[in-house]
Amino acid sequence: MEAGTAGGAGTVSSAQRLASTGSSVPSADLRPWCRACPVPDYPARARRRGWQGTVEVALELNADGSVGGVRVVSSSGFPALDEAAVAVARRSRFRVLEQGGALRGKLRYRFRLEPSL
Repeated sequence: MEAGTAGGAGTVSSAQRLASTGSSVPSADLRPWCRACPVPDYPARARRRGWQGTVEVALELNADGSVGGVRVVSSSGFPALDEAAVAVARRSRFRVLEQGGALRGKLRYRFRLEPSL
């Protein structure tokens, strides 16, 4: 599932989410577990200043599929982009594991501005 590269209008049109998981999940890719993973808004200040970058966040999920913890593991170099990625990651929801195990993984959000025509 793709979810966050910024478009020329400054909205995030498709960011790539990549994942690695803890030992209780049989797959190294979190995307199949995503039920509702919103696309981050491109921060207006970052858009005006031409800031671009990739943010990687680590997630710890609760048994109900909600996000219990988020931390930046690889910064874009711009706090505004990092904060937007963390905020949208907190709103994501994932499928519950049948075995009731914990799900951990990483999501990557790419903020890219497209040239205006």
